[in-house]
Amino acid sequence: MTLTLYILLLTAASYSNPQLPALQVGNEVQFPGFTLYADETTSVNKDTAIKDDWFGMDKFWHWSMSFALVGASYHLTNIRLGQDKNTALLETVSFAIACSIAKEFYDVFNEKHFSFKDLVYDALGIITGYFVFIYP
Repeated sequence: MTLTLYILLLTAASYSNPQLPALQVGNEVQFPGFTLYADETTSVNKDTAIKDDWFGMDKFWHWSMSFALVGASYHLTNIRLGQDKNTALLETVSFAIACSIAKEFYDVFNEKHFSFKDLVYDALGIITGYFVFIYP
């Protein structure tokens, strides 16, 4: 979430201050060594642009893993470790969000690919997991 906010703030600030490193060219926003595309691709460099559909199988895995993380971590913290519901809820959601962001950092540094769409599906999985496993 922090990376997303940083990129959005840097992009917005670059419109008012051309001295900042972000530069918008057509359907892409360029950062030093990192480019975000407004179409269906995301990549760190243009040569390795990866197709990033909204309804690809990758999105199902992002949703399902976030959903499963919420269920498993809530069970562990609330039932197995005996923590109260509010503490278990905070730890569960924080853990799932941290795993989602860590996965995107992994993608950026190893696969040269960042996807806001992956984070959207991670968030949907966390929300779905909350309502299935935690909400009374």
